[in-house]
Amino acid sequence: VVLMAVPVLHGLFAGGRKCGKTVILLAAIATWALLSSLLSLNPRLSFLGSKGWSVGSLMTLVLIAATIIVSRYLQLNSYMLLAAMAANAFINILAVVQSAGINAFGLQNGLIREQYYSYLSTIGNANSYSGYLCLVLPLFWGAFMSCREWSAKVLYGIFAVLGSMGIIMANSDSTYAGIG
Repeated sequence: VVLMAVPVLHGLFAGGRKCGKTVILLAAIATWALLSSLLSLNPRLSFLGSKGWSVGSLMTLVLIAATIIVSRYLQLNSYMLLAAMAANAFINILAVVQSAGINAFGLQNGLIREQYYSYLSTIGNANSYSGYLCLVLPLFWGAFMSCREWSAKVLYGIFAVLGSMGIIMANSDSTYAGIG
């Protein structure tokens, strides 16, 4: 991680670029993740996330680095959201279909009956799915509210409604807490 971070940070701040508040906050989160792993009972297990949800400090650091790199170097335009909207639509439609008892693509094969409705779409557990919704729904709701063209408003509205249906399908209080 350190070997990757040095050239990345050098490239990010070369040429007089300033370190913004968001980068400082992300660096603080990365530091906190590393310290929590180092001070844990099993630093290696905590860092690698080998058990449980398999999300250790390493995953947190990789996601933070990816966020900083993408925000600095990728020039976003509104058309790039179309791919995200298509993937989001597929995930949410699949959750709705599965909630109706249709096992599309056999993703729920092998689940015991008590767990059948706890796993949604391609995301898996209802709480993981609700976490996904907490990330994507504000994006689509914001795009819906800020767009000016009628056709774009309809398109964003469809995806916002699909995601809102996903909140109902997930039936998880964490969705409300996360979006709040």
